[in-house]
Amino acid sequence: MKKHLQKCLFEEKVCNLVTEISSKETGGIPEPNTNVILKRKIIEQTEEDFSYQPILRKEENAYRFFEPIAKEERLIVLGGGHISGYLCEFAAKTGFDVWVVDEREEFSNRERFPHAKKVICGKFTDVLPTLNINKNDYVAIVTRGHSCDADVERFALRTPASYIGVVGSKRKTQYVREKLLAEGFTNEELDRVHAPIGIDIASETPAEIAISIAAQLIQIRAEKAGVRRKNK
Repeated sequence: MKKHLQKCLFEEKVCNLVTEISSKETGGIPEPNTNVILKRKIIEQTEEDFSYQPILRKEENAYRFFEPIAKEERLIVLGGGHISGYLCEFAAKTGFDVWVVDEREEFSNRERFPHAKKVICGKFTDVLPTLNINKNDYVAIVTRGHSCDADVERFALRTPASYIGVVGSKRKTQYVREKLLAEGFTNEELDRVHAPIGIDIASETPAEIAISIAAQLIQIRAEKAGVRRKNK
């Protein structure tokens, strides 16, 4: 089982750890306060019983608990301004492994981002190649200017990141888009970028903008995992 789990995680697949719970005395459904037998196995997404959410199922002779397991999804926040402080907190509290990168020491320290797993001070173009961005990663570009945005967006577009979002006005994001189009990126490639970033909740303050971004991240993560939205 251990090797099967390691294989799934290495291949970046979501799998289920299935725990079967049955009565030690009868071999059937256990009664309260009785001895039980636990059996565990791994099942993959292609198997019939797979579940994207934790679930306990009562079957004919046992309970079976399905627990989804996957690599932790990382949010890479590029830029350490006011929005990033709130975003780091909200994303960490909703299950993201948050890394923050900024070129300025005063905007990239542990005191400023206590909820981040890692805080890196360095030039974006130097740090980004070291992050090994993969399909479990989400990239939020919250930098301070057009040139920084273009540099990091250009790099992010060449990765398999599940999400790329850019903070900025429509004018600013359109400027960067036109610049990257002129460099040879296609409209289809640039359509991967959420710009302006976040869902539309008429947000204005840094905290409100961070909430809109966190909501979009949660939405994208759920869609990626195949979780259907609940009807009102």
